[in-house]
Amino acid sequence: MSISAYELTRLAFADLVSYQRIIQEIQSERRYRAMSYAAAKDCVRRYHRSSGDVSIIRNRIATLRHSAKSKPTKDAIQDRNNAEVLTTYLDRFATPFRTSLPNGAKPKTLNWVYDGLRVTGTPHLAVVNNRRVTKYLYLITAKDWTDRQKKFFTSLLSDIVANNYSDTVPKDVECLDCRSGTKIKRNGLSINGLRRVRYLARELSRLGIGNRAA
Repeated sequence: MSISAYELTRLAFADLVSYQRIIQEIQSERRYRAMSYAAAKDCVRRYHRSSGDVSIIRNRIATLRHSAKSKPTKDAIQDRNNAEVLTTYLDRFATPFRTSLPNGAKPKTLNWVYDGLRVTGTPHLAVVNNRRVTKYLYLITAKDWTDRQKKFFTSLLSDIVANNYSDTVPKDVECLDCRSGTKIKRNGLSINGLRRVRYLARELSRLGIGNRAA
């Protein structure tokens, strides 16, 4: 069993009641399911596989908004949220254009072990900038995360990616906050961040979580 960087971030900043609920979800393998942003992520990947055709994003936003109008309020929320995420991406991150890696595939799930705690992370796509440097992008879509959570998650994912690819440094990972329009880059976990992970590693190890092969 392993724990994802997303789950670890939720645990790291949870109050007691939320912490216990998250632990129960992990132990029962009923992993937390956030609202699906697959439509937005797939659209962003298609955009980066193109030659920089922003109409791909614009058309998808229009389709999602039209779809939301024809659905009951509860069912329309997902379409509206995907449209909001894509609008921010288009306004803040789509340019300057960076092409995806040749195969255009979603990067594989990576893992790294912190003090016996196996943590997994998966960038949403990999792109190449004009200096031919590969950048790993992750779209942050959560509405309720604080700046501390976003920075912690980015640091964690940056460490995981950099420790799996020898030609990558932590700041080659960019977490794109599709709510605020902010690009977040970090130099890996700080001393306080590592302390937080080590504390959680001990607690999760005691519960038999995260210290076995994924």
